[in-house]
Amino acid sequence: MIRPKFLAPALWLVAALASGADTFNWTHWRGPKQTGASLETYEKHLLPTEPLWKVDLAGQGTPIVVDGKMFVFGYRGEFDDLVETLTCLDAATGKPVWEKQFRDFISDTAYNRYAIGSPAYDAETKQVYLQTTNGYFVCCDAATGDIKWRHSLMEAVGRITFPNGRTGAPVVEGDTV
Repeated sequence: MIRPKFLAPALWLVAALASGADTFNWTHWRGPKQTGASLETYEKHLLPTEPLWKVDLAGQGTPIVVDGKMFVFGYRGEFDDLVETLTCLDAATGKPVWEKQFRDFISDTAYNRYAIGSPAYDAETKQVYLQTTNGYFVCCDAATGDIKWRHSLMEAVGRITFPNGRTGAPVVEGDTV
């Protein structure tokens, strides 16, 4: 399997930051204030020289960290065996908490060339939202991984797939996703 170079450093950084702060939350791909910047300071979180842990997952999507858990959208396998995954990990240890798999049944996406999307978290409802590459818009309970609902954007609005992915990240704004 080809493993994109960007996921491991992202996991290393997020795990390093998450392990040092009980209140650290990065709920969307652009961070706490949608600026791409952390509210934490370098002095408070000195980065280790070695990764705290690693996970075997490709995808280049941005992980999010909430209340000591890391949620990451990625994939495993190739061709007919490829599955996309929404994985919840303990941010301090990297140990899996739960995982949901979604088969890419109708896509011509070249997974090894482009990043897939990122999940988003709603602190009020404690739910994680995700748009898969083949167009499912999914809502999961953050604690258990139970799927609350799933909508096919392909069926609802005619969303199509592209070889270069173009999977975005949901944004939570008030009571709207």
